Amino acid sequence: MTVRQVSHAFASRTRRGLFERRLRLPVLADVSFEVRRGELLALLGASGCGKSTLARIMANLLRPDGGEIRLEGVAHHERRGPERRDLHRRLQLIQQDTRGTLDPRMKVGAQIEEPLVIHRLGDVAARRHRRASLLRAVGLDPARHGDRLPHMLSGGERQRVVIARALSLEPEILICDEPVSALDVTVQARIVDLLQRLRRDRGLTLVFITHDVRLAARIADRIAVLDRGRLVEIGPTATVIDSPSDPFTRRLLQSARGRRRTGDAVPALAAGVG
Repeated sequence: MTVRQVSHAFASRTRRGLFERRLRLPVLADVSFEVRRGELLALLGASGCGKSTLARIMANLLRPDGGEIRLEGVAHHERRGPERRDLHRRLQLIQQDTRGTLDPRMKVGAQIEEPLVIHRLGDVAARRHRRASLLRAVGLDPARHGDRLPHMLSGGERQRVVIARALSLEPEILICDEPVSALDVTVQARIVDLLQRLRRDRGLTLVFITHDVRLAARIADRIAVLDRGRLVEIGPTATVIDSPSDPFTRRLLQSARGRRRTGDAVPALAAGVG
């Protein structure tokens, strides 16, 4: 996947007296990089730097104001009909907010099957079999969890359901937008370990969006750093962590080291991905 000169701004309004003014607030500015097949690329930056907006653009859920995303040489906006549906099968977005992602009125098993229904894949029996297989793959019991509503599950269990749903269409690329930041430390480690295992077993490419420097350092093959909507640094993890070239990256690393010295809790995550 190639991200080429992507820019985006959101509309805003300000009022002074009787007069209203419309503004465009820049969020991303001329962002370019490549995601290599099979790698785990961490997209690192502070809150509000444009990471989530870029995730939605990469997943073809938002059209950029400028630039483009290309997969195998074809831009997202150039795809029509079957090609566009195929793109949505190949790319899946996993978001932080599981409550917003899952329908509170629908049993989780049915939500895992829903993409298969939409894409008309398999009959009822095949979809039920696929559902059970996916629940087991993410560490849930099909008999115990499949017929529950989202509010009956813990935060970690809901995130596992979201991952299972994302895997239902057998995607090539998972774009994970802060998938563990809303979870407690122990559950974070388990979900990250699950994503690493799925990546290894299924040959997935992962774009892992995070503000956590230490997490990115432990799991990524490469790190790309965003600062106020601009890509300021990208390279192999060891290079970015040990020899950062940009002042913002150095400040992020210094901040993370400072938190470690003061004893702030951080996830005890396994290093590397197989």
